[in-house]
Amino acid sequence: MKKIIAFSLVLSLFVTVTKAQQVIPCYTNEMMQKLIDKNPSLQYRKDHFNEWLESLPKPKPDLQVQMAARIIPVVFHIIHEGGSENIPASWIRNQIDSLNKDYRRLNADTINTPSPFKQLSADCNVEFRLAQLDPNGNCTDGIVRVFSQETNLGNDDSKALSYWPSNKYLNIWVVKFIDSQGGAGTILGYAQFPGFGPAATDGVMLRSDVVGCIGPDPFNYKGRTLTHEVGHWLGLRHIWGDAQCGNDNINDTPIHYGANNGCPAFPHNPNNVCGAGVNGEMFTNYMDYSDGACQNMFTIGQKAQMDFVFNVVRTNIISAGNLAATGTNGIPPILCAPVADFAPQELLYICAGNSINFVDGSYNGLPATWSWAFQGGTPATSNLQSQTVQYNTAGLHNVSLTVTNAAGTATETKNSLVFVSSAAAMFSDWHYYEPFESGAIPNSNWLVNDETADNNTWKQTTSAYYNGAACAKLDNMVGDLNSTDMLISPSYNFTTIPNPILYWKVAYVQKTSSLSTQNKLQIYVSANCGKTWTLKSTRSGNTLATSIAQDFAFVPSGIFEWREDYIPLSGYAGNNNVRIMFKFTNQGGNNIYLDDINIWNPTGIDELSTKLHFSLMPNPATENTSISFNLLKEENVSLAVYDMLGKEIKSLHNGILQAGLQTFNVSTESFNSGIYLVKLKVDHQELNTKLVINK
Repeated sequence: MKKIIAFSLVLSLFVTVTKAQQVIPCYTNEMMQKLIDKNPSLQYRKDHFNEWLESLPKPKPDLQVQMAARIIPVVFHIIHEGGSENIPASWIRNQIDSLNKDYRRLNADTINTPSPFKQLSADCNVEFRLAQLDPNGNCTDGIVRVFSQETNLGNDDSKALSYWPSNKYLNIWVVKFIDSQGGAGTILGYAQFPGFGPAATDGVMLRSDVVGCIGPDPFNYKGRTLTHEVGHWLGLRHIWGDAQCGNDNINDTPIHYGANNGCPAFPHNPNNVCGAGVNGEMFTNYMDYSDGACQNMFTIGQKAQMDFVFNVVRTNIISAGNLAATGTNGIPPILCAPVADFAPQELLYICAGNSINFVDGSYNGLPATWSWAFQGGTPATSNLQSQTVQYNTAGLHNVSLTVTNAAGTATETKNSLVFVSSAAAMFSDWHYYEPFESGAIPNSNWLVNDETADNNTWKQTTSAYYNGAACAKLDNMVGDLNSTDMLISPSYNFTTIPNPILYWKVAYVQKTSSLSTQNKLQIYVSANCGKTWTLKSTRSGNTLATSIAQDFAFVPSGIFEWREDYIPLSGYAGNNNVRIMFKFTNQGGNNIYLDDINIWNPTGIDELSTKLHFSLMPNPATENTSISFNLLKEENVSLAVYDMLGKEIKSLHNGILQAGLQTFNVSTESFNSGIYLVKLKVDHQELNTKLVINK
């Protein structure tokens, strides 16, 4: 084998492992290549890693690496949405214990190391400790929890949500899913090599279900995904060198045909073509892809490489001064005051009579007592760590949790956390029409959910409209990038509607930035009061836009910049409690507007809307307006004017009309200025239009 000084970080082969699904155990090399693509000057550093290390200034004598255990302060940043990815502290402590055993060669399965490899195995003299002081000197348990949808596509951008200085702490970010950057497969983790990339991304990204040895362990790595990734963080590369018949340029690890998976039998020498020697490949090494149950060693040469990295790159992190600053210098654990938290964390919708399980997610210090308050719930209070609560009263309800230990008390209150829908839907007519004219949003009918809490969400505006004088608007010019906002309808009863269809008017333009193509409007439907949602429609980029791109704030200048979209809801016919959700995801987009949301049964109504020629002229009106429509045959007709609260203001006709053009001249002198609704019912089917009175 080549000596350590010849270490080259060759990047060539994208390796995947199949374990009931396509799994990528480690994405470190691919992420490093992305850094090189952004900064080509890193290419030399990759190709001449050790020579580059040798060129760096040597540390001061008081920071020189000693043979005693090097202590590394660790912080876990748990990015979650209140689900299973919000892993308990016990998993994290178990993972730290597993790391320490692996790096000190105290793991019980060292007895399984084949005899020829055992003499090469090393105690790496590295110990990991959860930080007890944060960067500001505050007491901590070394665990930070951040609520964010970023957990679903974790990548280097997600790290900005929570970061501690990487020259003082080993940052470990835990997410539900790691972004494959457009590739296929399930990524378990990746690390940043020492000296590569920004300090703010230096550390390890890890899937939540591979943390520790006491969780679900769906990929059979037994907590050793992090052992592997920390190896990269300390300068080790894959044992097969990411090439067929490759090596890691360490003098006591054999050449490998490629990555191993599963648990090979010793000696393992696939195809016997690479010259691994009589003892075969070192599938027991932590830097292979074999199952965690088979991994049990680093080599003396790999330890020497870690020593090298400690001496020139990761020097401050193990210094006596930093251990004191992070509270990891051997002082007995400090009991911190708890930080109260619980799940669910975002607005939850349920039907009256249903229950929710509230789970304590407090951190920083282990609580000794819990005190819950459930507005509108049964029970109304609880002293249990977690509690199931039944809700029978419709409306928005608050939830509060107070936790206490000997170091202090903390309270977390989530206002309007639970929205309980009455079992009886709010609307049950064959036709529902929402022109957003009746006041502010949210209101008694329409809810909003500012999921990313950037204090910018759907609101009523009078600056634009398709019809009338107002509509719903989401101002993306001031909203946060990656924000998500939902506009949620009232509930509808479809038990007597055989073929409902949802129609809406939308106005939107992109910005000229390429990111703007990722903005999307999605329509979801719920048949259980909003507890779960089904995606029915997605429009993004050009398919969503209704006019040309612009970088200044978009305000539609006329109906030509609006479009009508629709989706059938026949799958929900017969359901007695249906809600619609309009969800917009902002990736740097422009303003979006919604108006004239309609739900109706289309039997005969499409023909009505195209052939009746229902119109008001003039509109807006001052003293009078003329309402006209054309009947194809004799029909039972109702025609009336309503205010926006639904009160009938003027009845124009109620009875039989003959076929042909119908005209009703309406004096508006007695009407106050404002918005009215003209309703035309033809044989139980209804059309609506706005009437604007300006005086």
